[in-house]
Amino acid sequence: MSTRLTRGKLPPELLHPLLTLCGARSRRVLIPPAVGEDAAAVLTSLPCMVVAMDPVTAARERLGWYVVHVNANDIATRGADPAWFLFTLLLPDDDTTVEDVREIFLQVEAACREVGAELIGGHTEVTDSVTRPTAIGTMIGEVTTFRLTATSGARPGNRIVMVRECGLEGTALLATEYPAELAQRGVPATVIDAAARLYD
Repeated sequence: MSTRLTRGKLPPELLHPLLTLCGARSRRVLIPPAVGEDAAAVLTSLPCMVVAMDPVTAARERLGWYVVHVNANDIATRGADPAWFLFTLLLPDDDTTVEDVREIFLQVEAACREVGAELIGGHTEVTDSVTRPTAIGTMIGEVTTFRLTATSGARPGNRIVMVRECGLEGTALLATEYPAELAQRGVPATVIDAAARLYD
């Protein structure tokens, strides 16, 4: 049985090995995430930095994966490449375990690898302010000014090119988090299972 965590910041003996395992490795990160470090330092190379921040409050099973991809998507829509990621992880104090925290960190690490980013910092805390795990991510990307794109530049008559189906993440989230409710509404189990696999 996994050890239950008490209210407050995560203990250093838990946090340090997770940051060592999941933290930034490139030489451009001068100050990587570490216990006692409240800010990261990164050498930049391209002239334009793009920054996005989004919370994830609905996902439980794949919270770490989701918080990375939601923020990476916002960076990509600007024409930028995701490079560095920070996240705040708030955990309820009634039943959060060490294994819960490890699983979220491993999801963040895997998702960062998928999008080409590195974890460079953040904040973790067990608190009575939330009733379910909540993550707030900040993704930083780089782009040349030539490639920088603003969604506000769209005009009537522009063409929209879709490279995959729309609504994949939202569909997977609903199928993963609310399978019983979907079944009650008549959605077949095979459809729910297929929808949950859309994450991959």
